[in-house]
Amino acid sequence: MKKLLIILCLMMAGAKTYAHDIKVENSDGVTIYYKYINEDKELAVTHRGTYASDYDDEYEGDVVIPNQVIYKDKILKVTAIDSRSFYECKSLKSIIIPNSVTSIGEYAFYKCSSLYSVTIGEGVELIENSAFSHCGMLTEFYFFAKDVPRGKDNIFLNCFLDRATLHVPAGSIESYKKVSPWKNFKNIVALGSESLPTGEKCATPTIKYKKGKLVFNCSTEGAVCYSTITDADVASYMSNEINLTVTYYISVYATKDGYRNSDTANATLCWIDVEPKKEGIVDGVASVRSYGVMIQASEGIFNISGLEVGTAISVYNTAGQMVGSANASSETTIVNTTLRNGEIGIVKIDENAVKVLMK
Repeated sequence: MKKLLIILCLMMAGAKTYAHDIKVENSDGVTIYYKYINEDKELAVTHRGTYASDYDDEYEGDVVIPNQVIYKDKILKVTAIDSRSFYECKSLKSIIIPNSVTSIGEYAFYKCSSLYSVTIGEGVELIENSAFSHCGMLTEFYFFAKDVPRGKDNIFLNCFLDRATLHVPAGSIESYKKVSPWKNFKNIVALGSESLPTGEKCATPTIKYKKGKLVFNCSTEGAVCYSTITDADVASYMSNEINLTVTYYISVYATKDGYRNSDTANATLCWIDVEPKKEGIVDGVASVRSYGVMIQASEGIFNISGLEVGTAISVYNTAGQMVGSANASSETTIVNTTLRNGEIGIVKIDENAVKVLMK
């Protein structure tokens, strides 16, 4: 009898349980998991498994939460984002939360390391602990609530709000500027539209550098490109010697009223010395012959433009192992590597080396 009881207990312990009650596929093909709340009259977005190890990065790319779903001929309103719903979904890039949602649970988007754009409807009143903590790529937050939602300072723990933009209703800007953590955003600006974007997504913009100018282009007619440019050399130092990299990190996305924001395009712009031995000061001005090189990296592929034909290019990982090489062509040169998103590639061009994050 005892043996039978032990066997039954082991079987029960090994059985896989799930946090969701139902799953429904959106019109765009994305499956979302829900659980019943409010006496089974409403739904909360949740995850598939019971534990973090069961999540398997189940939400990825761009996700749009609907206001309501139809399940077995019943119309159910979506009113909440459950705790840990998107926990460590490292491939999630953007999320749109509808007006019907009133609360976002704790750790809902914890460690969504690729999440860069969050759009939340006007209904959200409460955001719980660490809901967006450790979302290091977060740069855009289209918030439609006129009243500042309740929430603690740790909502954005270990996020880089000093380089992010918060978009809120024009009449609410001053209210958001007075309350933590919202006041910690680098920029707090008025929404470009007073309605939640639910339509088509803007095309990802392209980045080109030519004759001292960066040119952004989006194939979505009427879209506006918003960019962030960081100069690695702009900093304060306490040292007798400083190595200047002359490198800019560029990120840009496109937006248009009624459209969802595009994916973010990233690039590294650097200057390669042509004849470093001839640099010097002429008439009080420091000069060195150089040319601009644009590097874009994604999914293991480097696209490099601006080099003279035949220039040798090598890419190394942080362990010093070569993972790809090529000679520059007349236009853009493609270098295939074994690097994965989130890893750093060291691009060596002649005797110059540039670090680039694979995205």
